[in-house]
Amino acid sequence: NDTRLLAELRKHTSIPIGAGQRENFSKLCELATERAVDFLHPHVGSVGGFTMGMKVAAVAQACNLPIGNGDYFDLHLHAAVPNGWRAEVRVPNWLAANVIFKDPPKPVNGWVTLSERPGLGLEINEDAAKEYKVK
Repeated sequence: NDTRLLAELRKHTSIPIGAGQRENFSKLCELATERAVDFLHPHVGSVGGFTMGMKVAAVAQACNLPIGNGDYFDLHLHAAVPNGWRAEVRVPNWLAANVIFKDPPKPVNGWVTLSERPGLGLEINEDAAKEYKVK
């Protein structure tokens, strides 16, 4: 995620550019303020949790940029901010979630409805946890 190179690429293409999936707060702010991307991909697990994710979303919003990413945790961030945008579906992650969690949210006709259960609304499938635990 070289900010200078992404900004240069952005000048020469009409294809929207997103970056920042595994970056920290400072790097995501740099990508936004330097206009190196058309949208940010903050990953809650990499940026420092939901509080930092909210801060990244605020910086992105101040730069008139949407945010978008696709893990279950990131979807909750998208739902909580006005500039939450499209979510990418990483098929292996969603398939794994169907094994690891009981009744996880599923994309239907291009939309995902998040659970209203407490927390993230995800319940661990204890049988799968036993079967797939690291030995």
